[in-house]
Amino acid sequence: MFEAEDTAGKKAAVKLVPQAPGTDPEMLFIDLDGLRNVVPVIDSGEHEDQWVLVMHRAEKSLRTHLQEHGQLSLNEAVAVLPDVAV
Repeated sequence: MFEAEDTAGKKAAVKLVPQAPGTDPEMLFIDLDGLRNVVPVIDSGEHEDQWVLVMHRAEKSLRTHLQEHGQLSLNEAVAVLPDVAV
């Protein structure tokens, strides 16, 4: 994963996926917008022997949230568990 920035300064995540034998590229570029726990692909392409997927970037990581606010309460942990365990 890499961090990228467009000309307006908006940050995105860029994932490089090797074009390995047996890999189905159609599975990488299928429209999954609106599904839970799936980060939408906002742009895609190819670079050398890799597919490139550009996705929205989270405002902050779970690690940063924990550093700023401390340990999650039991209710908060239970609420996010299904999202991070899938």
